[in-house]
Amino acid sequence: MSSKLGIGIIGTGSIADNSHAPAIAKVENAELVAVLSRNKTTGENFLNKHRVNNGNAYDRIEDFV
Repeated sequence: MSSKLGIGIIGTGSIADNSHAPAIAKVENAELVAVLSRNKTTGENFLNKHRVNNGNAYDRIEDFV
């Protein structure tokens, strides 16, 4: 049985959007599970755009870590 490595991204800007999230999606044993954004709605939209169904969006670093 293999499990996936859950990865969280801090920030939802162009680098996260165009590089980090697509790269994570290509890794077989990894999945995007969380994102930290200044605005929770922006984080939720980011997760939806990248088809992360069970991910969490946070707007406070204390909740993210």
